[in-house]
Amino acid sequence: MSRAQLTSTVEQNTGGAVPPFVAGKNAVINGSMELAQRGTSFTSTTNIYTLDRWQATRYGTAGGTVSQQVATDATYLPQIKYCARIANNSGATSVGTYFVTSLESLESQRFAGQTATFSFYARKGALYSGSNTITANIIGGTGTDQNILSGFTGQATQFTTSPATLSTNWQRFTVTGAVGSSITQLAIVFIAYGSGTAGATDYVEITGVQLELGSVATPFTTASGTLQGELALCQRYYYRAQGGTAYSYYGVGASTSTSTAYIVVPLPIQMRAYPSTTIDWANLGITDNVNYQLALSGLALQNGNPNQVVLTATTAASQTQYRPAFLTNQNNTAGYLGFSAEL
Repeated sequence: MSRAQLTSTVEQNTGGAVPPFVAGKNAVINGSMELAQRGTSFTSTTNIYTLDRWQATRYGTAGGTVSQQVATDATYLPQIKYCARIANNSGATSVGTYFVTSLESLESQRFAGQTATFSFYARKGALYSGSNTITANIIGGTGTDQNILSGFTGQATQFTTSPATLSTNWQRFTVTGAVGSSITQLAIVFIAYGSGTAGATDYVEITGVQLELGSVATPFTTASGTLQGELALCQRYYYRAQGGTAYSYYGVGASTSTSTAYIVVPLPIQMRAYPSTTIDWANLGITDNVNYQLALSGLALQNGNPNQVVLTATTAASQTQYRPAFLTNQNNTAGYLGFSAEL
């Protein structure tokens, strides 16, 4: 069926009919909050990544948590299983959280000068202290591949829900607006305020986040349309390997001295850019099939490209120079290795 043959009035948007389920319609990666390579619960402090492609920053004092929650609700939230919970921890006072995602310039530029529709599902906890509302803004900028929490060049709000009134049941909120013709980057910014002293259920939950061209909110779909496709989109920005078993292997190389080894680690997809020199890792060691589990004292990015990386692994215990070496979990299941090419 061609695009011109789609005539459902429910699906009509400016610029022609748009099918409700199509890969690429939604510009928001992980809008259903189902992918969480870094973990499922985070203390929200300053500019931390939480669920894939979503950042949080806390204002005021400490006392916030962002977590992935099961959100299946056949009545109010059809066909979406997970949500992000932005919580003021019990006892926290006069605080709140920004929960944001920054879109890459290549993805954002198709919205420049166009009408766009933003939609999301949200609900509140019974003791939410934010005046029963949440604010959601579409922010634009004129820079390239910037992070909204660091600031966009030419930053300006394009449109906003201003604010959305919540209940303890899921609701879908939509807003349509015009995107400036000079915009080269977009971001979505949720602001969950708090006041007074938080109780045990002082939180909001968000899922089904969608930004699409046109003037009508079509049914939610993920950016890729499939779970595997969504994982690949997320891994373009961040990839974490987590073996889950003792002695899981992550890469192979050779000991270049008695204290260091070069290890090559292939990446599952081409990342957006050369990975950051900051590496996420824990509970890893070097094994050469003679010396087992030489604990790492350091792990650094030596060189590589968006398809693979070469690491310098340093151990306190002596390696055997020129012997093949493997980067593995230590004798536990808690090891992991992560690389970032986030904005």
